[in-house]
Amino acid sequence: METLYNVDCVQRILDHFLAMDQVTGGASPCSIDDDGQLIGSPSLTPITMVAKLIDGYLAEVAPDVNLKLPKFQALAAAVPEYARPLDDGLYRAIDIYLK
Repeated sequence: METLYNVDCVQRILDHFLAMDQVTGGASPCSIDDDGQLIGSPSLTPITMVAKLIDGYLAEVAPDVNLKLPKFQALAAAVPEYARPLDDGLYRAIDIYLK
């Protein structure tokens, strides 16, 4: 069955962004400490903005009955933990998916 949204395309775009972000060293005003936490202004980093965008996308695609759990989970897990200062968007998307 086909999903309403092209989740695979978004996954590929996110993977490419993460690879480029890793190559450029993040190119942000923040750094990551030994505990894996962002130091600086996390709300302004590109990776944090992308994480927020992905969480919103997950909330948008979550009601699709044809979206399988492994695809939803893979996209949610692709964003590094340090990129989400708050998990509210992710929890919202999971709640929508489970309903």
